[in-house]
Amino acid sequence: MRRFNDIYLFLHVARCGSFTAAAQQLGLSKSALSQNIASLEQALGIRLFNRSTRSIALTAAGERLLAASAAPFAAIEAGLDRLREDSDGGLVRINAPQLACDWILLPKLQPLLAATPHIRVEITVDNRFVDIVGEGYDLGVRLGDDVAKDMVALRISPPLTMTLVASPQYLRDNPPPQTVDDLQHHRLIGLRLRHDDGTLLPWELTVDGERREYRPAAQVVVNQGRKQAALAHLGITQVSLPLVADELARGALVEVLPACAVQYPPLYAYYPNRKGHPAALLQVLAAIREE
Repeated sequence: MRRFNDIYLFLHVARCGSFTAAAQQLGLSKSALSQNIASLEQALGIRLFNRSTRSIALTAAGERLLAASAAPFAAIEAGLDRLREDSDGGLVRINAPQLACDWILLPKLQPLLAATPHIRVEITVDNRFVDIVGEGYDLGVRLGDDVAKDMVALRISPPLTMTLVASPQYLRDNPPPQTVDDLQHHRLIGLRLRHDDGTLLPWELTVDGERREYRPAAQVVVNQGRKQAALAHLGITQVSLPLVADELARGALVEVLPACAVQYPPLYAYYPNRKGHPAALLQVLAAIREE
């Protein structure tokens, strides 16, 4: 016979010394609590409380049940408290592309992490789409809000512009292209998301007011680090405008064919659509969301 819920209620009544006080503490009605205790007494075949119109007192059997059950329930409550503490101050694992890491996550998380050192964040930079649940992440980041139905999407950036850039030194040695067709005469830096996939990521360019796909015949291919390759004077590449804003401002990089820039949807964070998220994850989400 297992009456753990009733024993839990019994402990509250015994500690409070009053059905009224215990009912208020538990958020129950006094009559419902009395019925639960009466049901427990009936199941055990013993009286646990002596009652009068003004007070209650434990019987000898009630004292024995209190002594036998208090410690185990206290251990359970302590374990639940530790679990809540671990969840509140736990590790938040994030999978995100390099752009999101550099542009959004690191700057926005800095104030949170400085103010709450018990929160820890582990960011895996990954340009491919991943199953964040299957691969053990709490949070993922991608362009657009088209995520699985069992996920929640949270906007974390303004719309994103992709543009072509090169270094001034490269453009001194190679006359800047005037049209998209001129790109075939330049050294280009391409992106491959996965090493086991031979496909280079195509560039989307705005040509005559329309969005067109362009497949670069790249001399240099990277899975990340296109900005660094351009800064090393290796050629022309397509990057997100926020990622090279500083380099453009100080002249380390130059926009190429700026009229061909393309705007994409904002970045979104996505996470499982369920209740009971750790407080640390909720604080991270609050810190990175787009105002």
